[in-house]
Amino acid sequence: RANLLDSKEAEASLSDADVVVHLAAKIGGIGYFHRLPAYIISKNDTINLNVFNAVRDSACSRIVFASSSMVFENASVFPTPEDHVCPPPMSSYGFQKLNGEYYCKAFKEQYGLGYAIVRPFNAIGTREYPGMFIGRSHVIPDFARKLIKIRQDPFEILGSGEQTRSFTDIRDLSKGIFLAATCDKRLNTDFNIGSSEEITINDLAERMIDASGFQ
Repeated sequence: RANLLDSKEAEASLSDADVVVHLAAKIGGIGYFHRLPAYIISKNDTINLNVFNAVRDSACSRIVFASSSMVFENASVFPTPEDHVCPPPMSSYGFQKLNGEYYCKAFKEQYGLGYAIVRPFNAIGTREYPGMFIGRSHVIPDFARKLIKIRQDPFEILGSGEQTRSFTDIRDLSKGIFLAATCDKRLNTDFNIGSSEEITINDLAERMIDASGFQ
């Protein structure tokens, strides 16, 4: 356990690592992105700077950087392949994740540090808790809080509800990240990790309302 906003703690915690899987970030739902953009970009950039410098000065041979599907915020091709070229993200979170990908490439070019970039698409799992305000967490725990804890009526959906997502089980993401950390065949490249099953947010809300028994 370490505070990666502190460069000394980052250096001490990573000094004897063989491979670093860098998942640390300030992260949340769409409401969080819009409410705290300066906080997100500054804190996450500080974390990246400290982690990459610590890895550079350690015996580590590879860093696996957890980027995000948000780097494709302005994509025009769906499903979006790894090599799709699109304008930079408009959100601070997406832009900061894209910046982290450049950290990987820059530290490889200058210091020879091996890397793998993974881009999770809409991770879901049993241990993500809802936030204290609407949109603080991702959409599924956010909906669960509205249905079970506060029993919100009318039920609020951010946006039109016709936007789609492809949710990916955290166990599948974990397998992909493990392969990125251990496989040498595609070192120094990037991987999208996601599901092929697409659903609108309106349909998701209907499924969760039915499952909760909310009337």
